Amino acid sequence: MTVHFIGAGPGAADLITVRGRDLLA
Repeated sequence: MTVHFIGAGPGAADLITVRGRDLLA
């Protein structure tokens, strides 16, 4: 699974996964 780090920051781990799925979707 490829994870895209967009705006990666403290406590943004959940957002990274969600945004990554949105881009791949």
